[in-house]
Amino acid sequence: RIVEESVDEVEQIVLPGVGFDLIAQRFTEGKEVRVFELDQVETSTVKIETLKRAGIRHDWVTYIPVDYSRESWVEKLLEAGFDKRKKTLFVWESVSLFLEDDVVKETLTQMAEISADGSRIAQDFYSRAFASGGISRTVRSTSRLMERMGEPWRFGIDMSGDSKAAVESFLKECGLT
Repeated sequence: RIVEESVDEVEQIVLPGVGFDLIAQRFTEGKEVRVFELDQVETSTVKIETLKRAGIRHDWVTYIPVDYSRESWVEKLLEAGFDKRKKTLFVWESVSLFLEDDVVKETLTQMAEISADGSRIAQDFYSRAFASGGISRTVRSTSRLMERMGEPWRFGIDMSGDSKAAVESFLKECGLT
């Protein structure tokens, strides 16, 4: 919904860690917006090959394969033509849960640093209680499954008190409002 509502109001959309999601294909085709997708090299390669084989147009999307452990995603984005002066929508969903706290903070801080006035970040946050599997038996079971698959849940915000204040405080630490 956020992409659909924002596509005509921004000049760029950045989708870090988008995986196999087809958000760009669904909402940006034929629009006057530059689209950048950043993902792991293998994921990007498989996605592009699959889109080609399926005959799904994707030629307006700039795919940026990045090895997050060895390369700067910001440098790769800038090299691909991202313009820091343009109003941008970052859509960073279903990624931070799997990252360490410092990586989430660093990534959001970097987004803030390269964003023009009026830019937005669409980000999902999970509570620490959820990330630890403490919400319910179903969540605990899913958390254990993810850990066995090598994708443990790591990041969560302490929302045991005022959740809105907790998120706002975290965002402020990252240079965001």
